[in-house]
This record gives sequence, C-alpha cells and structure tokens, in this order.
Amino acid sequence: MFALSNTFFSGPKSNAGYEPVLGSDDGKRGDLEEQPHMEPPIYHNRLKTYSTLTKLLAAACIVLSSILILLVTSPWVLKSQRPNTTSRFPSLHSHQLQSFFLSSTTPWNYSNPSPCGSSPTEARLQGCKWSAATFAWYPSECYDSELENEFLQAENIQHWYATDSLAGGEEYSPAAVLRGDILIAYMPMAYHKLHCVLAGKKLYRALMGEALFDNYVLTKGHLEHCGHFMLWEDHPPVKGEAKYLDCVAM
Repeated sequence: MFALSNTFFSGPKSNAGYEPVLGSDDGKRGDLEEQPHMEPPIYHNRLKTYSTLTKLLAAACIVLSSILILLVTSPWVLKSQRPNTTSRFPSLHSHQLQSFFLSSTTPWNYSNPSPCGSSPTEARLQGCKWSAATFAWYPSECYDSELENEFLQAENIQHWYATDSLAGGEEYSPAAVLRGDILIAYMPMAYHKLHCVLAGKKLYRALMGEALFDNYVLTKGHLEHCGHFMLWEDHPPVKGEAKYLDCVAM
C-alpha cells in the first residue's frame, strides 16, 4: 500500500505532456483534472484523408460529366449526328428553335401547307405515313416506326369513337383508324396519356440526333397540352383531328 501511495503522489512523470489524475497537494481537484493527453489513433487521420479524396473525386466527376453533357448537346455535335436526308426540310438554328417553340401557344399551331397535302388521298400519293399514335400524317423521314409499334402493342388503348359519349357511343373500326381513313375521333384518357409519353420520347430522340423533329411535337402548345392532361386522373374524351405535318431539322 505504501508503495502504491508513493506512485500516485510522487509528482509528475518525466514524460512530456503527461499529468497525474490527482495533480494537487490539497486533493480538492480530484477527478476534475485533465486526463492524460493521448495521441489520436492513426486511422483517424486516414479517414480524414479518404474523406477529402472522396470529395475531390466526386467534384471531378461532376465537372467531367458537365463538360461531357455540354459537348454532346452542343450545336455542332448535334448537327454532325443528324441524318443526311434533311436538306429538303426547313432548318431551325438555336435562336430560331427557341423562338418557334416559345411562340407557339396552341396545341395545334403547326405550319401549313404540308408536303403531305391536306387529305389522306394526297398524303398517300406523296408517300407520307399515318401515325395512329399522334393522329397525323408524316413525311417518311420523320415517321417513327419504333414508337408507332410501341403504341400498337399497348393493351386497351386502340379505341376511337365518333362522339365524346364513349359509353354506348359509336366506335370506329380499328382497321379504318389505322389506315388513316378517319378524320375526327374521340379517344379515352388512357390513349392520350400514352400519346403524350410517346411524343416526349420522340422529342428526346430528336434532341439527341436520333430522329428528325416534326412541327407538331416541337411546339410549346403541345407540351403544355400534354402536361395538362397528364396531371388529370380522369378527363372527358379528347378530340383528335387528322393532321398533316412536316419534318424540321436543326
């Protein structure tokens, strides 16, 4: 016991930075004395280093991704990706594209006359193709067969009616609609939502240089039109009128 007491009260050790727990003669400070100063474990410093490196790597990835996006979407890259069959179509530069898009305030604000004419007969003679998904005739260069097939494979979508009274109303033959013989029809909401999804896909593909724009999906009015209907859980039947469109190149 005497040896233990001498150990505690024999004063500070020779090691620098170390103080005994009972550091005063009067014993009043007791447990309030600072604990021995210990060096932090090495792995703490390693964690800080790893954290810093992770942040730097993340920042570098963000910067590189931004540069890549700017390069991919720059006008000269998009132009180089366009098909070579656009010379016969009107071309919109970036400022013209913005003006065209922002100035169109109605869903059906597209330019006429169309190279497809103004009737199914004229459209067929001009080699245009009918899209039941958009209820429109297109020049073959901006007709998207992949999206049209996606529409045709959808279930419970292919219903077209003569009036807006869908329940008990006259329903057109799908074959007549798919041929492009019907000029005006009413569609249920499910049809219109799929139509808007496919229109969005076509717009994206055109922006990425995988397809040509058309002067229908490009308009601000159509975008607002689709946005409005996509927010509705249910809505009265949507009226569709046959359209005769043109392709637009950037």
